[in-house]
Amino acid sequence: DASTHTQNGFRADWGGAAQAFTVQGDAYTGSLDQAPAARDISGANLLTSWSRAFDDGSSARVQAYYDHTDRNHAGAFKEGLDTLDIEGQYALRLATVHQVVMGAGYRYAFDHVTNSVAQAFLPPDRNLQWANLFVQDQVAVRDDVDFIAGVKLESNVYTGIEFLPNVRVAWRPSAGNMLWASYARAVRSPSRVDRDFYAPGVPPYLLAGNDTFDSEVANDYELGYRAQPAANVSLSITGFVTDFSRLRSLEPRPGGIVFANGIEGTNTGVEAWGTWRVLPNWQLAGGVTALRERWRVVPGSVDVGGVAALGNDPAVPWNLRSSWDVTRQIGFDVT
Repeated sequence: DASTHTQNGFRADWGGAAQAFTVQGDAYTGSLDQAPAARDISGANLLTSWSRAFDDGSSARVQAYYDHTDRNHAGAFKEGLDTLDIEGQYALRLATVHQVVMGAGYRYAFDHVTNSVAQAFLPPDRNLQWANLFVQDQVAVRDDVDFIAGVKLESNVYTGIEFLPNVRVAWRPSAGNMLWASYARAVRSPSRVDRDFYAPGVPPYLLAGNDTFDSEVANDYELGYRAQPAANVSLSITGFVTDFSRLRSLEPRPGGIVFANGIEGTNTGVEAWGTWRVLPNWQLAGGVTALRERWRVVPGSVDVGGVAALGNDPAVPWNLRSSWDVTRQIGFDVT
């Protein structure tokens, strides 16, 4: 399908290492070729940020942005979305071995949809809010061991407060070698599609909204090794296991098919990459991932299409790259 996109923007930076400011913005318009008619998109955004490094080694950063988006999908829906976001963080060192980062954020969005007979978001207008608090502590346990523990509490209008922990440890047994491990919990909170989407836009519905759709959850475990056996060679290998629960399924109900949380599963795999600087101006790099996905329907659920979509990923993606600096001004890459 053909598409056109026109965008204009600006960015201004001033200040130095101790204190810096940034202001930037964009405005755009475009058209995406789709049946039965083109989809028109347009929007504008403005972002500003401030950062400050203090004499005691601590630092602070504040960022805010506003975004407006218009979408016109002929025969389907029109949407105007306004989003305001502000976040800040503060970092400081405690007792020489603790590097603490803490912060908070808030996002507000007003979504206005003009529905059609083909599909609908009900209610058509909705105010959405997200807020978060987080703290992380990086501890130098020994000269060769670092431990990181952090947690974020994130709220949304659909499921309330979500708990997102993150734990990491790294050990450097010798120069140029590092072993590390991590655990993290992530969620995908419901969107308007999960909760408020109906098709067609008038009863009887084939696909109906579901106000009980919950957050999808991923618990991720990783174990890795990195090495620099020579000044011009770097290697890395990581094994991972991700346990998924409450994934989105399609289930028949008396009022029509609904999005439900009826799928769970596990991803396991290994990822490896390496770089070799053959000459000062020539570098070779490569990477490969071996992935195994296993999905299943939760007992008691009936899925009519979700599992097939979740498993649509390549099992062994890989890439090779050669980067050659022909001159100071000319580079030649083959990927």
